[in-house]
Amino acid sequence: MQDSTTPSAEVARAIDLGTVAVSDHVPTPPRRLLVGVDTAAQMLGIGVAKFNELVYKREVVSVKIGGRRLIPVAQLEAWVDELTRGAELAIAAGRVP
Repeated sequence: MQDSTTPSAEVARAIDLGTVAVSDHVPTPPRRLLVGVDTAAQMLGIGVAKFNELVYKREVVSVKIGGRRLIPVAQLEAWVDELTRGAELAIAAGRVP
């Protein structure tokens, strides 16, 4: 039997009163630093074969850990930012990217 002063009793009481949102107590998973090729391709909205081509041409940074090819998320985001800046410059210059 739990004492009425324990945190779980206080949480249960707050939930009963409707003063605590459920999301307040759900821990957020840590942000992944590396993702696999399938996930990276999905993040970009392209196929795995096209993504592998970008990796092979070294247009996208990747690392190999054990037998897995992994993509640093920060590098992937930086690559997309670079592509976006290039497209914006092309549009400003009157060229179609």
